[in-house]
Amino acid sequence: MSHRRRRTTAPVMFPPRSSIQCLAPPWDRQQTLALLLALAAFGLATALRAAQPPTRQRGRLLKTELLKTDHEHIFRAQIAPSSDCMPRILLTKYDTVTYHEVGIYEVLLEFKAPDETDRGKIVYRVAAGETIRGEATKRSEELPLGPCAGETFTMLSSQITCDAAGVLLDREGLIHRVFDDLATPGTELTIAHQKMGQVTISLTRDIIARRAGKATAQARMKAGDILAAMGLDFRPATRSGHDDLAVTVSCPETVAPGQRIEIAVEVENDGSSHASSVVARTVSRHAWLNGRNFYIGGLAPGDTQSFSRSFAVPTDAPSGTIFLAVGMWDILGAMPDYNTPLRVSVTKAP
Repeated sequence: MSHRRRRTTAPVMFPPRSSIQCLAPPWDRQQTLALLLALAAFGLATALRAAQPPTRQRGRLLKTELLKTDHEHIFRAQIAPSSDCMPRILLTKYDTVTYHEVGIYEVLLEFKAPDETDRGKIVYRVAAGETIRGEATKRSEELPLGPCAGETFTMLSSQITCDAAGVLLDREGLIHRVFDDLATPGTELTIAHQKMGQVTISLTRDIIARRAGKATAQARMKAGDILAAMGLDFRPATRSGHDDLAVTVSCPETVAPGQRIEIAVEVENDGSSHASSVVARTVSRHAWLNGRNFYIGGLAPGDTQSFSRSFAVPTDAPSGTIFLAVGMWDILGAMPDYNTPLRVSVTKAP
């Protein structure tokens, strides 16, 4: 016997309309519009960030491009060794080369993540075939060109021409005139050229200073000491053997106005003790003869040293007899026993 069962479906019960209205959010039409606008703005900002082009940055230096080169001739000066009583200045010519350059760099592209605060998502890539030019820069170097042979320079208001070795020879003793003032142990010497500009070097004349160290003659010459450059020994000593010196002064007896003459002082140490820092000096009421220093320096027993100076007789010097004297000093002071009186006759040419 079979039984057939019929499936019955329960009726679906819907809540009343008033209940559905109570479950809906209580937004009005303006609030819904504001929400839609906010969503649209967010989407637009995201799209703009995604479409933003990458930032271009300077990368690795690829090469340096030379824009132009400037050349300027200058000179340098330094005191040179001298075997006589005339100071010498060595002048060397240089070519100052100025390079105007610009750097060429590769281009780095910086891709940023949508969220710029996430630094880990920034990616750098090299832009193939693209470059960035940097700022223009300058650099200079000096290239030696050799001595200033045959060039004419102005020093102490006088024009002097260098020899073939680029040496400026102070025949008239212009530098000595600066140091004839015993209160002037050092000076700044300016040497000028019409095209190459001018340079200034420091010179010293060290006969009084007391050195704490034992500076060599070479070191003193490099420092600009004219006495060291002439090979004179003015190292300080606590005593000086000046009791047995022989002093000889050579001077022309007759001179003419406008003539250049030479006076020489020779000192020989006939004693058994070292003579230290010997200096001679002229004394005269005539300015062109007065106050000229003759540097002898240190003398070992048996040594002889001489020093000469050049004098220009004024063109308006009157005829007659001129009197002068040569006094002597050493490191301990004046040596009046060695003073030498002289007379010179000024005679005008017929």
